[in-house]
Amino acid sequence: MNKPLLTLTFLLASTSSFATVLVDEDFSHADGALVGQSPATGGTWTAHSGAGNKPVQVASGQISLDQSSGSGEDINTSFMAMGSGDRIFAGFDLTLPSGQTVNPDANGLYFAHFKDGGTSNFRARVFITAPSGGGDFGIGLDGNGSTPSVVWAGDLAFDTTYKVVVSYDYDSGDTELWVDPVDEMSTSITDMAGTASTAIEAFALRQSNDYTGSQVIDNLSISDVFSESLPVELMQFGVE
Repeated sequence: MNKPLLTLTFLLASTSSFATVLVDEDFSHADGALVGQSPATGGTWTAHSGAGNKPVQVASGQISLDQSSGSGEDINTSFMAMGSGDRIFAGFDLTLPSGQTVNPDANGLYFAHFKDGGTSNFRARVFITAPSGGGDFGIGLDGNGSTPSVVWAGDLAFDTTYKVVVSYDYDSGDTELWVDPVDEMSTSITDMAGTASTAIEAFALRQSNDYTGSQVIDNLSISDVFSESLPVELMQFGVE
């Protein structure tokens, strides 16, 4: 969805002047399959698994991941590979529509992650988990495994858009996740048991069949600076 045009302040310009924006994707493509479309910045979306199975769809400037029965297409957008001394951040808007029952098994459902140039070295996996405190769903993180090692303290709500930011540190392998952050010092969860020295060069979105439901994704930003992973209005005003 198109982001509003805003005049950035001198402070924003100074803090972002050395940032490298790797992916800038607002999904303002024609309705239809996302594969083959190109972000404003970043590599053309390609399928690295299950090509053509439940193709990820663009609708009204957003995309939806289909987690219903049957295998699904997993897709990625690529960028320059990271190396020693690098830390990478990805931010995106996440909404879970009402009308679904979030009941994956104890492993949860991972739907977004960084990856190298292959199809198996996944880092900073972001999970949807079953609710634990009376809300509609939870969100979790794992550095490189298929089960969340840390889970956000509170449940989240359907039909509410959250800004999710996730990071990977090349040297340490540490991964970190924020929900609706104002800045990098905002509350986060961290997995310090990840694998270091993975040359991340893509961000991926995954479809599975762990439960019948969907996730709506919008405004994906990937950078080596935290502030560039936030939407423009948050970077300028400090509030959403």
